[in-house]
Amino acid sequence: PGTRPGSALRSALAPVAARWPSLGALLLTADQWIDGSVPTVLLAVLGAEYLAIGVVRRSFASWRVAAWQAAGALVYLLATLVALQADPRTAGLIVATGWLLHGVWDVAVLHRTPFAWRWFAEACLVIDIVVGVATLWVVL
Repeated sequence: PGTRPGSALRSALAPVAARWPSLGALLLTADQWIDGSVPTVLLAVLGAEYLAIGVVRRSFASWRVAAWQAAGALVYLLATLVALQADPRTAGLIVATGWLLHGVWDVAVLHRTPFAWRWFAEACLVIDIVVGVATLWVVL
């Protein structure tokens, strides 16, 4: 008595609905487990994405946060250049490491420097882990 029809189902699905960015990212990267290849130049994009978002949104809390993002973008650009010149196995290890480390960066954005959308950082974290692990799988 007193409960509305469907409220139990709604309560059961609420945690899943709250994680829609993660679920969407898993669906988006499902092919990585089959193919596992990712263009090396995407490392440079990974490094620049949060810098670009913060600049466009004008949402950096301080110049220090912006400077850290710019430094990270530079590191990813340098890693991209090294990977492009390396043998395939080394390049794959650099690419996989870059994607996995970007997941750490996503966690920092989620919890310490909220200049990007939470849903974006959450989805990015899942994508980074899937692509990094799948790339390692192919390389090793």
